[in-house]
Amino acid sequence: MMQWLSAPFPIPHAAPRWKPSRGKDLHHQVIAFGHAAAVTGNTKLMPPKGDAKLWSQLPFPKQSYRALFDALKRSYYALSAIKGSSPAIRAVKVELWNACFGETLEATLALQKVIRDHDVLILGETGTGKDLAANAISVSAITSTKPAHGTINAAALPELLVESELFGHRKGAFTGALDNRKGRLIKADGGTFFLDEIGDLPLSTQVKLLRTIENDEFFPLGADTPQKCEIRFVSATHKSMEALVESGKFRRDLFERIAGQIIWLPPLRERPGDIMAIGRALLAEWSLPEPLVEKGESWLKSHRDYRWPGNVRELQNRLRSALLGLPAPSSPAIGHQVPTGIAQGRMPLQEVEKWYFQHVMEKMNNNITKAAIVLGIDRSTLRRRLKS
Repeated sequence: MMQWLSAPFPIPHAAPRWKPSRGKDLHHQVIAFGHAAAVTGNTKLMPPKGDAKLWSQLPFPKQSYRALFDALKRSYYALSAIKGSSPAIRAVKVELWNACFGETLEATLALQKVIRDHDVLILGETGTGKDLAANAISVSAITSTKPAHGTINAAALPELLVESELFGHRKGAFTGALDNRKGRLIKADGGTFFLDEIGDLPLSTQVKLLRTIENDEFFPLGADTPQKCEIRFVSATHKSMEALVESGKFRRDLFERIAGQIIWLPPLRERPGDIMAIGRALLAEWSLPEPLVEKGESWLKSHRDYRWPGNVRELQNRLRSALLGLPAPSSPAIGHQVPTGIAQGRMPLQEVEKWYFQHVMEKMNNNITKAAIVLGIDRSTLRRRLKS
């Protein structure tokens, strides 16, 4: 049963039912069997609720174990939503798993306070699935009730509204504040809060957020007394946090606080082996008849050499367009504007070449024969350059 203590996706070949072994650590066995039951759905593996003698011999209350098993089940399904089996994406799933439960489940219950205080920063290009990664952490909170969860997209709100949305306000705190209003943070008390596009958070709000994270309390706008809240923060951005900190647009102390663990999501071009799995998952989600599934799979196979600058979101949009017989939506990353690095003469030649190859492929509707003619090279060379 050792494999049930550390791997996010253990192989389901455990014993057919709960059967502890004599002379072995009981806590170890309860965790292993409970994990196996959670991810396989085999309730016969679950340690019996009514065995008072069993639970009395364990170092933690029965409710803590049951809450852990429920969290494991939620985590399993959330991680399953991140499609792909490439080494890069499997490494991401392991990082997410460790962020939720630690390196081994044997120590998870003892580490609950450490896990809650360990905030996570998710980095990656637009469309790589940062929201799915954040959700995997949020739903894995170990709690006896449904995990509290809140979210805000800092890039989607005007600067004047961000603080009101986060912290709430009292009546009369500002023009238009006609009533008391709870903020989104207090609704996530005891759970997880997702700060999407945190790189766009105003500096004035960054100061208050840092105080909230460090003191587990905040002041609603116009309030004289603070509100207590225990929240784990998961943040995400497609921007370079290092550049934002160096330019003074993001506080270094806040960055150090939210980046307890940094998880980098690889772009789709770095895991081309996952494209078919993602595409097939989309086709299954749309419940299509077999002829349309075949049409979609054929389209996916014909786009294996495409670089996907918009990542999974672009794949989803282009696959829909292909099924509907519509022209592919144009991407601003290719074909409409020259990247800043090229315009300013700061991009290495290899990257310039990659961009131009992608640009020509886009213009030729991903017809590799036509693109090769335009570029003056043979098709095999173009395929090799696109994959490099």
